[in-house]
Order: sequence, then C-alpha cells, then structure tokens
Amino acid sequence: MSKTELTDDVVVYSFVDQETSHLVVRNDHSLLIDCHRPDLRKLLQEAQLPLPELILHTHVQPEHCREADTFPDSVVRVPAGEEALAGDPQAYRDMIATVWEDPLDWPDSLGEEPYGVAGCTLYWPPEVPLSISEALNPGERIQWLDLTLEILHLPCHGKYSLGFLLRKEDRPLAFFSGDLFRHPGVLVNIYNMQFNYHQTFLASTPDLLRQVAGLGVEAFFPATGPVIPNGPQQACELADKIDVFLQSLTWQSDEFAAIPTPEFPTCGRFNRIAENIYQVNTGGNTVVLIDHEGRGLAVDPGPCDYESRMQERVQKQNEDFDALERECGLKTIDRILITHFHGDHVDLIPGLLDRYPNARVATLDIVADVVSAPHDYPYSCRLPWYNLGFDTVPIHDRLSLDEPCTWNGIRIDVIHQPGHCYVHAGYVLEFNGARIAITGDTIQNRGAASTVEHIISNHSAPGKQGNLAAFENVNQFEIDLNIGGHGSNFRPANALYQESISRIRHAMPCLRAIVPDSDIEKAFIPPGFHPWNNE
Repeated sequence: MSKTELTDDVVVYSFVDQETSHLVVRNDHSLLIDCHRPDLRKLLQEAQLPLPELILHTHVQPEHCREADTFPDSVVRVPAGEEALAGDPQAYRDMIATVWEDPLDWPDSLGEEPYGVAGCTLYWPPEVPLSISEALNPGERIQWLDLTLEILHLPCHGKYSLGFLLRKEDRPLAFFSGDLFRHPGVLVNIYNMQFNYHQTFLASTPDLLRQVAGLGVEAFFPATGPVIPNGPQQACELADKIDVFLQSLTWQSDEFAAIPTPEFPTCGRFNRIAENIYQVNTGGNTVVLIDHEGRGLAVDPGPCDYESRMQERVQKQNEDFDALERECGLKTIDRILITHFHGDHVDLIPGLLDRYPNARVATLDIVADVVSAPHDYPYSCRLPWYNLGFDTVPIHDRLSLDEPCTWNGIRIDVIHQPGHCYVHAGYVLEFNGARIAITGDTIQNRGAASTVEHIISNHSAPGKQGNLAAFENVNQFEIDLNIGGHGSNFRPANALYQESISRIRHAMPCLRAIVPDSDIEKAFIPPGFHPWNNE
C-alpha cells in the first residue's frame, strides 16, 4: 500500500499488485476507484481505513471489478454501456451470442458489437456480478462531500473507459486514469484498443494523452501498475512514441515501386488472371484453377455477395460454374482448398459440394480444427456469425506443413501465413509453367507493399507470429504470381515480399517501445485465445 497526500485532509491509499485499487479518504469518509482484490475489505479493516461509501469503476474487466458483494452498503457505478457486462450475466450472454443478422450493415459497423467484434468477445464480466446503482456518463460531475469528480471519456483501453479528475473547489488534485496507460509510459495492451474489425484507437490516443497531460495535476492513479508521480510527462512521452510508430508505418525503401495491376478478360463474374486461372471479381475470394483435362481446383469458395440471401447466392455460384464449364473447359471440381476459417472464405463450400459431390475439401490441420468446431474458438467471423443455417463445413483431408499435398499429380506446398489471423494457410504450386502462391487474406496486396497490420480479434501478433512470418515463408519460393483474397493479385511477387519484410522490420522496434516489456505477443493476444504458437 502506498499513500499520497493530496491536501492536509485528502489522502489516496493505493493498493498495488499487477492491478491497482485507489481509496480516496476525506476525514472519516472514503470512495474507492476500481477494486482488483476480493479481499480488499479485509485489507482496509486491517489498515483501519474507512470502508467506501461509493465505488467507481473506470471500466469493467474481471481484474478490476472483484468486490462482488463485499461492500453491501456502497453505491457502485460503472461506465454507461457496461451495465449488463458488470451486473446482468444473462443479458451479457444474450448480447455476445451474435450472428450476422444483416450483412449489409458490414460496411458501416465493420463488425462492431457491444462487447466484441464480429462474433469475437473482447469484453469479459467480473467473476461475481456487481450490484450496480447507476451508470457513469462522460461529462458528468459527481459531488462527494466537498470534492468533485469530473468524468472524462478515455476511449483507448475499451470504448466505454472513463477517467476521473478529482477537484477541491476549482483546484485539480488527482487524475484517476484507468488503463489509459501505465508506468513506465506504455500502453496496458493493444487488444483492448480494438473497436471494430482491424481498427484500434491507437491513432487517436496521442491526442488523448496530450489532453490529459494538460489537466493540471502531476499525480496519475492508473488501474494497472504503480502510481505515476509524473503523469503529464509520461503521457506526453508515450504520445510521442506512438507518433513515432505511426510515422514508421509510412517508411518505404528507395528500391521498390508499386506494381500496377493489368486489366483482365472476364468469364461471368470471374477474371482470367492467367492461363486457366480464374479469380472472382465481386470483391470475394473464390479462385479456380482448371487443368488440361478439365479438372478444377477451387480455393476459398466465397464470392462475398451478401446483398443476396443464401439461396440466391448459391444460385449465383452455380451460374458462375455454369460459365466456367461452358466457356473455360471446366468439367468438375475435384479438390477444394481453404486458407482460413472466415465465413467469407468457406460459406459456399456446401453449395459447391452439392454440385460436385466427389470433391475433397482440404486445409492445414490447425485451420481444420477451427472450421470443424468453430464454437470452440473465440475468433471473429466464424461460420455461425453469418447466420447461414449451418455451423461447419466438412474437411476431408488435414494437411501438414511438413509435407506437400498433390492435386492430379501437381505438387502443392502448404505454408503458414499468419497475420490476418494466426490460423491461416497458404499454398504454392507450379501451374502451366508459372509458380503460383495463393495467400488468402494475409497477403492480399494489389501491387503495393505491406507494413505492420492490426488484426486483433483474429489472434495474430505482429512480427514473427504475424505477417512478417507470412512474407518470409512465401519469400523462400520464387513466385511469379501471388493470388490473395478479395480479388487481389500481383506479379512478379518476390520484390513486393522483400519490400514488405523491410517495412515491417523497420516498424517493429517502434511498436515494441509502446507496449509493456516490449512483449508484442502478450500485448496483442487476449486471454483465453488458443496458444497455437506455443505448442
């Protein structure tokens, strides 16, 4: 326990472990900011401190809301929007049991949900529900004795997060900063910064940090880690480091120029991007290779045509393959490959199997695990989220990174392509005299190089567990044509791979500088996510 005297008669007692609780004492009265220990009442009694009459939470997470009912006489308040999360388990369960009810909302919401993103839960309730009195709203002022707490919105570590500026009359005394940042001037993590698919609050955080640095108080009392005696200084230093990281993302070498994508001939909704290679041009993912005997290899059947309902989408897919059979020599599909588990890459496999019942579906073993049992994994965009009426697709063959597979005598090397999500495969094969890489959504470039990506709720940390590894893995091959997700492709490929590797390596030290202990994996992967990369 540490003690900070704000005035002669206002004292803050901070109980610091990994997380922190702060008791503000005024004469014989107290209020509590966050509660990280279930035995905090006992600690207060042992220290002969007054029990809190008011408990305020900067945000709701299990590690910060452990008072349960140990303070039955206290008024407990949580940020507006987190009431169900904090105190109503059934309502919380109902709110996280989401499916894609209206796909047309996607361009606007990008999967944003009250407590998660695209079916992936990113907000977790206390171990024991709290008895909530009322919510806390940004801009509100709470009068406590002769002190005032001004409620500030701090959308960084979660979109509902708040901070409290404690004033006596017009004099600011202390700032309770929640998990905006922690000592020594680093973010608490990155995954709690995500607010929708692939987007975080990181870009807006420097301005927020500089705003709180101007509140007129030196002492910052965070929800994680020790009291920060020089809060404004550390806030500004972290803002500067984030700016350096964001600027590092724009760096490019002088040795690479973007590769323009040509116009392609079409067949129905497909572009013919090379001899006997067809890629859907709807913004979706289906790729079809047709050998000289008319046998087809389909990859990631999912045209992303969500303006239509499922029956219409299957009909459109049948029309696509009617055209391929009529105009391009296709006779059958005998192999289907999957790069990753997202619904827009697998959701039309059942319809394709109805048309070509002898086709065998194959994917990398770790991808097969998620496709076969999506409810067992806390990832976004799994099949149930699409509200299609089915939860899984069949996997006939589980592939390994250790040995290639074949398609009608053609060798296919299976490679790991983390970045868009950790559980992601790629495929390399020689077809019609060209070396082809099929890289799904991890490498979906259109001629421009990549840098560090922020795809959080799909379980992938930048660097060696993310797209750096993906580019390094495929760069071991000499690739003529890279075919990615959502209609992306480029050639030649290796120069783009190498430029992307350089750009990612340039940015990584700047990213490490803003997270605790420079531990990227811990900062990016939420608790409860399967530790594939630790096995």
